[in-house]
Amino acid sequence: MTLADVAPPANDLITDRRRADYEANGYLCLPGFVDSDWLGELRSVTAEFAEASRAETASGKVFDTDG
Repeated sequence: MTLADVAPPANDLITDRRRADYEANGYLCLPGFVDSDWLGELRSVTAEFAEASRAETASGKVFDTDG
């Protein structure tokens, strides 16, 4: 999928430069898109999952240890 496949209203929010970067690199960098409170929450949850995964020795419903 390319950004050109995205519905026009969402597509209009991304500059041509960012679209080209996405096509070249496979990700978007959108500074300020996520506010600092929400980003802190995301980081906290990610850290909790990373810590919980350290004890896992086999793949299960939550963690894949095979990769």
